[in-house]
Amino acid sequence: MNEAITINTHVYSKTRNVGDTGTVRSTVVDDALLEATAAYTDVKSNGLKIRRVLRKVSTRGTTSAGINFPVEVMLVCAIPQEIDPSAVEASLGTCFGEVKSWINQASFYGEITSYQI
Repeated sequence: MNEAITINTHVYSKTRNVGDTGTVRSTVVDDALLEATAAYTDVKSNGLKIRRVLRKVSTRGTTSAGINFPVEVMLVCAIPQEIDPSAVEASLGTCFGEVKSWINQASFYGEITSYQI
């Protein structure tokens, strides 16, 4: 991945590595520091090697009383590593399409902030 990335119109510059398999990039939007993390870890599940790929955007908010708090939104994709990549790609594409549609629903944000399950 590039040293800098653009999300929306915001350019995030590389600020640090996280281990051997992660990178944090940051930008300032409306006086708030935003960090974008891209990373992966390899795990075993039922004897199958799985790569968990993470994308996360995080920031800190402040209450009217001056209390700082963290906020983050993340996506984790679990991708089997020992299966034909074309078969994985089709299934991953289907799941990704559904998540994108779900996020774009008008009710999605409200469901998150009201803890609907």
